[in-house]
Amino acid sequence: MAARCFGDPLPALHSRYNHSPRGIHYMDNAAPRWEGVLEVEGPDGPATIHVAQLRGTFDGDERAIGAVGGFSFPEAGVFTVRVRDPHTGMVGESNPVSVSAEPPAERLYWGDLHSQTYFSDGLRCPEELYHFARHEGFLDIFALADHSESLTDRQWEYFVAVTNDADDPGRFATLVGFEWTNHWPGHRNLYYPGDGGPILRRGERTVEDLQRLYDVAGEHGALLIPHHTANVVMGVEWEAGHAPEHERLVEIHSVWGNSERPASAGKVASRTGGTSSTRWTWATGSASWAAATSMTAGPAMNCTTCRPSPTSTTCCAARASWACGHPNSRARRSSTRCGTGAASPP
Repeated sequence: MAARCFGDPLPALHSRYNHSPRGIHYMDNAAPRWEGVLEVEGPDGPATIHVAQLRGTFDGDERAIGAVGGFSFPEAGVFTVRVRDPHTGMVGESNPVSVSAEPPAERLYWGDLHSQTYFSDGLRCPEELYHFARHEGFLDIFALADHSESLTDRQWEYFVAVTNDADDPGRFATLVGFEWTNHWPGHRNLYYPGDGGPILRRGERTVEDLQRLYDVAGEHGALLIPHHTANVVMGVEWEAGHAPEHERLVEIHSVWGNSERPASAGKVASRTGGTSSTRWTWATGSASWAAATSMTAGPAMNCTTCRPSPTSTTCCAARASWACGHPNSRARRSSTRCGTGAASPP
């Protein structure tokens, strides 16, 4: 199984749409047409998974990707699910599963809020990325954050339409957003709480241009997330301004490096290396997950942790009470449950 997954040649997509301007190439590392049987350890339910029954996520897809249900735990506690290939002995283990006797006051949702298409410096088209996030990444929340300077007004309309089409209340939450790419005073991702808003591109490297971004966020109740804040080339100049009512999250870790320490303390962000994970810090409170992956949780965004994914580690931040309280909120006008997190998955 290990050889099939990582050793043998796999189908590769070589079109221009699967190779980004940064040289990132789409990696399809799911084993094609693998038809083994996996043993399940931990929960009550099926003792085996017949992988041959998993036939990808779209017509003609023969990769062993899919969702398997029918499992439960007989008591409250924290558990994991283990799957084992009896032929090779390879074992895979899930993220921890928290089981409570009563419905929890808050729920945990997985999401990625900083993903980009080939329209800027990512790869794949918007529809493909939303499909990947929901059906291959099994995320609950997803948002595109292409560089606004790379999009025309008509393309922005297209991005908004695709994002709204991908939103599935109660099952999969999407956020309309973009990245404002001004090296000074620092990059910010902006997310609207409803069905859309204006696109805003960087102007001069001035405090006034940052204030223009804050004004748009204030008018539309948007969320702003500064990122790679300690990067030596394009870090955030906090002295230029900070809007705590909108900048309630900070991206801490990404492919650009770790921003927990300022450059003056020895932090030098890599321009080509780094890791493939992202961590967020919130305004108040605290929570932790696994091996000290930590964050603090803002009072209006119901999220408790982060997790790894193929391209990044992000924190869940859905259309929660931040979105529910805004008059233009999609959550306010849909069946999304407000006040306890994002749209509850089935």
